[in-house]
Amino acid sequence: MLKGQKQLEEVNKYFSILTNYIEFQNSSGYFDINKYCENFFCELLNKVYDLELENLNKIKVNFPAVDLGDYSEGVCFQVTSSNGRKKIVETVEKFVENKLYEDFNELNILILGSKKNYKKSDIDTNGTIEFDIDKNVIDLKDLVKDISNLRNKRIREILEYLEENVDLETRQPSYLSGIKMSVAKIPNNCASYLRYLDVSNSIEAKDIVGDIKLFINDFMQLDDNTREIVYAIINKRNLIDERGIHFNHVEIRKYLRIEQSKLFEELRILYDRDYISSADDNGTEHDILGYWTKHWEVFNDLVNYCLWGNIDIKEMIVNLDFTLLD
Repeated sequence: MLKGQKQLEEVNKYFSILTNYIEFQNSSGYFDINKYCENFFCELLNKVYDLELENLNKIKVNFPAVDLGDYSEGVCFQVTSSNGRKKIVETVEKFVENKLYEDFNELNILILGSKKNYKKSDIDTNGTIEFDIDKNVIDLKDLVKDISNLRNKRIREILEYLEENVDLETRQPSYLSGIKMSVAKIPNNCASYLRYLDVSNSIEAKDIVGDIKLFINDFMQLDDNTREIVYAIINKRNLIDERGIHFNHVEIRKYLRIEQSKLFEELRILYDRDYISSADDNGTEHDILGYWTKHWEVFNDLVNYCLWGNIDIKEMIVNLDFTLLD
């Protein structure tokens, strides 16, 4: 394989994960990721388009209309996860209203995700600048395409930047040897899971999918080793019922071959985040791993779903591949 081709494949991998993560965070109501992205994409766009963009929100809080600007080249960018035409029109209107055309002669909008097929009717700029919705509105796929047209040296620099700033793999050491971790893969519609539950009512289905996505967003906040503890609890369970996964501390410690103090640390995290109830609190002989939504306990159903579909539960719990629910 040619080196340039291999580097582009790596770039594609990073952008694929970025797209999934950003879209999921926003769909779950976590919009802080957009602010973090301003600095990240500021440097990235500089490398791709040979610019000297700076974060304008650092110069003036809530800088109007745009986020990034290169005054010497007269180029600016709005960075947004909103892909509706209304957002594009509002950005142009604010750009004109605040007379930013006096500093910038090129306005671009970078959508953190996928843009839509917009109507090609002109967007009014009152003659201040030229704005072509096909040319000046780009998404991450467009960005990858532009990267593919660069020289190998520049592609390598971009890949190094992505490797430095986007964490794809787990930090070692890992309790379970040889396991690679990744950013969560988000399900689209949980169609297979809904079939398992025999749910056909659209309102009920929407509630279940919403609960699953909230669970995923919470669960992916656990670090790699803590999720391995969860997998060990599921794998070495004493009992599974509607309350969750019943387990014995000693069996978990022997299975993972870790010190008791280290196991206690990890279990403490799960206790504090309400993933585990103690035997004293739940009235049984064992501690119970459980995650309750408004409607049901998640771990019990996920384990039984995997048994029903002959799916390796480790792929979900450890490797965060929840597309297995589709």
